[in-house]
Amino acid sequence: MPRRGLRLGVALVLLLLGGMGLGVVPEAWAKGAQSAAVDPYIGQPAAIDAGEEIYREKCIICHGRAGGRGPDLFAITLSDAEFLKTVENGRPGTLMPAFGSRLSPDDIWRIRAFLKANPNGI
Repeated sequence: MPRRGLRLGVALVLLLLGGMGLGVVPEAWAKGAQSAAVDPYIGQPAAIDAGEEIYREKCIICHGRAGGRGPDLFAITLSDAEFLKTVENGRPGTLMPAFGSRLSPDDIWRIRAFLKANPNGI
């Protein structure tokens, strides 16, 4: 019986590691973020700076400095989880494309941290 329990334990660990991309977890989780649905980068100057760079590269063309063709992201009231889902999946029926294959969750969280740090836009 003990060998069977050991084999089950090893199988479970291997299954979990395989399901997590062989142990690679999002950077925010590795840093001990409490939840994947809460932006772990809020208030972190380096993350905010990185978020600004990503925003200027990927978002400003539509969302502008405080709104444009797209809504003013500096004033949106989406929860962190809703923001992540929207950026990853886009918004059907609108011009908002899915960025899930172009931006990591950590990059999306950095954008969110930048937006929250600049509620009046840039």
